[in-house]
Amino acid sequence: MGKLKANLLFFLSLVSLFLKRLIAVNTMTSARSIDDSQTIVSAGHKFELGFFNGGNSNNRYLGIWYKNLPVRTVVWVANREFPLVNSSGLLTLGDDGTLSVVNESKSIIWSSNSSLTAKDPVAVLLDTGNFIVKDAGDDNEGRYIWQSFDYPSDTLLPGMKLGWNKKTGLNRHLTSWKSSDDPSPGEYTYTVDPRGLPQLVLRKGSSKLFRSGPWYGTQFSGVPVLKVNPVFTPIFVSTADEVYYSYNTTANIPSRFVLSQSGSVQHLSWNDRHSDWYLIFTVQQDRCDNYGLCGSYDLIDIRKVPEYGQDLYIRMASSALERHADTSNNRKNVTIATTISVASAMIILALIGWFVNWKKKMIRDHQPENQVTISKVESEDDLELPSVEFATIQVATNNFSAANKIGEGGFGPVYKGELQSGQEVAVKRLAENSGQGLQEFKNEVLLISKLQHRNLVKLLDFGMARMFRGDQTEANTKRIVGTYGYMPPEYAIDGHFSLKSDVFSFGVILLEMVSGKKNRGFFHSTHKLNLLGHAWKLWNEEKALELVDELMEQDFPEEEALRCIQVGLLCVQQRPEDRPVMQTVVLMLDSESMPLPQPGRPGFYAERCLSETDSSSIRNLISNEMTVTLIEGR
Repeated sequence: MGKLKANLLFFLSLVSLFLKRLIAVNTMTSARSIDDSQTIVSAGHKFELGFFNGGNSNNRYLGIWYKNLPVRTVVWVANREFPLVNSSGLLTLGDDGTLSVVNESKSIIWSSNSSLTAKDPVAVLLDTGNFIVKDAGDDNEGRYIWQSFDYPSDTLLPGMKLGWNKKTGLNRHLTSWKSSDDPSPGEYTYTVDPRGLPQLVLRKGSSKLFRSGPWYGTQFSGVPVLKVNPVFTPIFVSTADEVYYSYNTTANIPSRFVLSQSGSVQHLSWNDRHSDWYLIFTVQQDRCDNYGLCGSYDLIDIRKVPEYGQDLYIRMASSALERHADTSNNRKNVTIATTISVASAMIILALIGWFVNWKKKMIRDHQPENQVTISKVESEDDLELPSVEFATIQVATNNFSAANKIGEGGFGPVYKGELQSGQEVAVKRLAENSGQGLQEFKNEVLLISKLQHRNLVKLLDFGMARMFRGDQTEANTKRIVGTYGYMPPEYAIDGHFSLKSDVFSFGVILLEMVSGKKNRGFFHSTHKLNLLGHAWKLWNEEKALELVDELMEQDFPEEEALRCIQVGLLCVQQRPEDRPVMQTVVLMLDSESMPLPQPGRPGFYAERCLSETDSSSIRNLISNEMTVTLIEGR
């Protein structure tokens, strides 16, 4: 009996030791050191602290990384400048609350530099990724002895502060890694400049590369992407005690800002479906974000933005205004003289141009019919286009066989072809019943041939966005090119297009895919709304699943269908600024745990005025969309 009791006590002591160890996996005391083979894991198993290798080298670093991701992503490094040369390192906690990394000779190569001390210190790795030292039992974060969040590496996590503690002089800033394999400090830093109106500043060494502009209540004036969105909420605090930038995530997915080795500030979110990090946006959007490059009259970094901007008012002396008025009068006289000269020259050039075009038309009318030729396009930006033998196109497309057909647009069908050189091409054939003419066809060919855009090769650049230069976000056109049913209101009515124009078109396509019906030509027996209006009506009535194509026969995940409908409605909202960008759209569709905002009223929501004949025609509408090109005289 005594032996049984002894065995039972021994078993219970083992269980107690196991439970203590299980409970304390996120905690470190002065009595317990962490060697190279051990780690500390946060209570919710979100982050892990331990030693890791710097790429292919033997250097070892103490760091923090995400616990359960298949890709090890380090978010904080302690001994960046002084790596261990082997795996004999130890992390210790002194009786005064000082953390130290020691090598095999017991020399300290890194330590926490707090001036505060603790009576009963413990070190805890929190689920936020923050490694803290505090007095045991004291959970007031204002009384932490030390915390890793005060000494960022290259990563800003939700809840971290980027900025200054004015009382202590502590400057929390990001410093890039030297390379992807070397976490030692690189040459780029990202910090808050507290002088004047505080703003975020990126530097390479001592040279200023980028500035965010001042915060004006909801965002920084020069960084439109750092605003409230479905992924995160920005925070900026400026008081007598501290000035800092921070953010909170609105979705339960890993999210981080990173200062890359190349000097770009990126916001990344984890994508479960692809098991990899997804780039939401880069803070530096275009070439004008390079410091001092853009702006007129020594107004550095000043430019016109489509939304979220501010009016700029300049105070000037009255004498300067008078000089400006005199200069304007002189310029007016010069302008009148110049205008007369230019007008005369334009008349002469117009006559010459008319003669040349007439001559070309005479030649074109007498050329053989078996050659497809596109000569000089009559537009503001003339471009000489090459000619291709019609027989070559026939061979490339297998005589326009149905097997080679890959789609059909407003002008007619599009075929996949392969030239004798092996190059794959897309061939668009003008249909006889398209209602379009040769000039419209030339305009589209001209547009496609001149496309140059920084995102052209990416999966997300498409549609009207391809016409933008790298430093553009919106534009106006007098020549409307697009397909009815997919054009956003601001483009179809005013000729105003932007990156959000394509988002609208994508939303229409998404709703069409879910419903199995086309937006243009949609007819419902109880109302005269188009497909967008019908989807919006069902959404408000909490009957959104009725939009799903009947051929699906309930064989689909309802949550995915509702998410697609909600994202589609977010994309087709009336106001361009309310629509998400395409990167956010992809994240919305990929991340099931990401909460989505409620969509607003879609564009073209008003009921159509259809006669009985019109309604009958719509029911029997042929699925041949029309592409419109409006030509205005010079």
